[in-house]
Amino acid sequence: MNIPKFFLATSNYFLVVLFSFYTPFILAFDWQKIPPPQHFPAAKELLLVLYQENPETFYCGCAFNKKGQINKDQCRVSLNLPNDMFTLEWEHIVPASLLGADLECWQTSTCSIKQAKTHRDCCQKTSKQFQLREANLYNLVPSIKYANRKRSNFKPGLIAHKEHAERVCGFLIDKRQRIMEPDDSLKGFIARTYLRLNEIYQFKLSPADRKLYYQWAAAFPPTEWEIKRELIINKIYAVE
Repeated sequence: MNIPKFFLATSNYFLVVLFSFYTPFILAFDWQKIPPPQHFPAAKELLLVLYQENPETFYCGCAFNKKGQINKDQCRVSLNLPNDMFTLEWEHIVPASLLGADLECWQTSTCSIKQAKTHRDCCQKTSKQFQLREANLYNLVPSIKYANRKRSNFKPGLIAHKEHAERVCGFLIDKRQRIMEPDDSLKGFIARTYLRLNEIYQFKLSPADRKLYYQWAAAFPPTEWEIKRELIINKIYAVE
């Protein structure tokens, strides 16, 4: 897989300093010996290990342990939800529906596997291409079930009438327009992920969305954890 470079939409001196600072710590574990995951279940297992460096969910900031168990009392926001909504899931920043849309397994009305109930299910069972796309580590973040379900496959964007939007931890959603607007703290990460995966997989991205994501990527530089995560995943994919 041809993985674009990390500093795709950002040029900032402090990133170089952080890169140099973190490299010795990351090299303490030989991630280069870990092969890239070939399917989604393998990616989830690997990410659970990787995220012990920062065991916190992406949107709601809930702590989780080595077994993937969420501590609902340790979230950055107070959430009065049923226990099952605190299940740890691995969310695709770029939705699987967008990654699979151009593949035959997603476009055909009848799957060659009779047990397949959805396009995604069909692609998971019949397409190696889709399996690799679904397992792309750059695109996966930990999320509690509640936030993952609420985000759905809504695209990142700007919500015009925020007073009518629903707040879900670190983002707003407009169900009618099917848009999610992340908080500023998440916009850069999400934008860089969309731009990176679009360069790899060439899924449909409107000029307006592309422009917005470049703006977000430039305006909201990576956090220390985003950089460290990037370096670890680069090792797995053998990106220099």
